[in-house]
Amino acid sequence: MWPLFCENLTWSIGDGSTIRGWKDTWIPNVGPLFSYVFAHDRLNLDSTLKDWVLQDGSWNVDMLRIWLPGVIIRCIVSIPPPHFAGEQLARAFGNASAGGVVRDRDGNWILGFTHYLGRCSPLEAELWSILDGILILLNKGYKRDKIQTENLEVVRALSMEDAVDSCITLLRRVK
Repeated sequence: MWPLFCENLTWSIGDGSTIRGWKDTWIPNVGPLFSYVFAHDRLNLDSTLKDWVLQDGSWNVDMLRIWLPGVIIRCIVSIPPPHFAGEQLARAFGNASAGGVVRDRDGNWILGFTHYLGRCSPLEAELWSILDGILILLNKGYKRDKIQTENLEVVRALSMEDAVDSCITLLRRVK
């Protein structure tokens, strides 16, 4: 099952503010990028992916060419650049996907995940993101987790005793 899941995985890096581009393993089957750089003493190893995106929303390929081989750059540009919507939600042609990043207590990246949702609201996408993360952690044997979201509507919905929203079933599953 896991190989089939990995084969059909679509990578989403959210807004890029929590992924350290040089240190974290954010490209499948590549490893930390600083290992591909000969003189990485001049690199800001803590720069995040949002720092690697130009104002037009595209990857800063010119900067990447200075440090990385072409094969790695091709891997990077095959991943959609960080989006700055403030949510872990990507919309394309009216469809949505949700995803997240799991880190250990020290902030080290463990895994990333995405889930194609079809048409849904931003609230539903964020709730699916949280539920998927919880289920993945439970499946891997984790007993406790800390959920971070920038979506105030989600925080309010999860804090309410009685869910009166249209996604009541989804809210109950997350709670």
